[in-house]
Amino acid sequence: AWGTLIVLFSSLDIQAENYAFLVGVREYDRTELTSLTYTEKDVTDLAGVLRRRGYQPLNVVLMTQTLGARKLRFLPMKKNILSELALLLEELRRDDTILVVFSGHGVQFGGEETFYFCPADARLANRDSLISIEAIYGLLQACKAKSSVMLVDACRNDPQSRLSKAAREIELNPAGVTARPIPPGGVEAFYSCSKGQRSFEHPDLENGVFLNYAIEALDGKADLDGDGEITMPEFKLFTVRQTQKFVRVEFGKRQIPEHIGKSRGILTLAKLTSERDGKTPTRRRNDPPAENRREAGDIRSDNGLGLKLVWCPPG
Repeated sequence: AWGTLIVLFSSLDIQAENYAFLVGVREYDRTELTSLTYTEKDVTDLAGVLRRRGYQPLNVVLMTQTLGARKLRFLPMKKNILSELALLLEELRRDDTILVVFSGHGVQFGGEETFYFCPADARLANRDSLISIEAIYGLLQACKAKSSVMLVDACRNDPQSRLSKAAREIELNPAGVTARPIPPGGVEAFYSCSKGQRSFEHPDLENGVFLNYAIEALDGKADLDGDGEITMPEFKLFTVRQTQKFVRVEFGKRQIPEHIGKSRGILTLAKLTSERDGKTPTRRRNDPPAENRREAGDIRSDNGLGLKLVWCPPG
């Protein structure tokens, strides 16, 4: 007798992941640029929030001078920054997202639209020592990730040091004076201020104002609909409102963060619940009642491939 052998193959649905690449430069050559107070703390605090809010620890790359003192590859010099970013981008898959954050000095040369971030080894008379934000756009556009978001807090004060001969020989504008290039589709950029404005920091916050409220947003305060997720529209609304309000009250100035670029669909920047923190998001209006969600119990099974499965009820 002949029988029929049916072999079933199951494709593994690899879960999308969130990645982050964070650069904070605190100290510069004093003949080139003034040192900054809170830039390193900005990105360190943000990294901690991201890890608590669903980002896997190994998916968060942090580059500061404190870390670089222990491991040279994480010193935020231009060569290291570009090398580590390229290494991370190569790992991304189609459905992944990446958040890139720069905190430090930024410059734009008179009459030009290119916006540069200043790494720790920046030399203002040598453009090749600076990092073009346009070049970063290109790297993000070329990677496989579905969506990329860049936060740039790089217009803190006048970048020209009074001690620098080189700085006096070239014409500089604060970041934001001339029009910024529009990032390509699938890449969004969020600047700490609009054209012609400064970015402020405040000792009571112990952070730059913009990144302080970005951190608060991703830590849960921007969850306006209580669904346990921070989407880009929620992040934008909270960060812009709070930054603008704080600077008006404390400094009597205007600082309005500027968002440019495009995204595909609704981008989720952070989730407020994870196995590590054990917290549960607020129930959405259309979710089934808790007693209905528990009817099936927490049924877990091994599928024979070493993967744990959990049954999820409708809703």
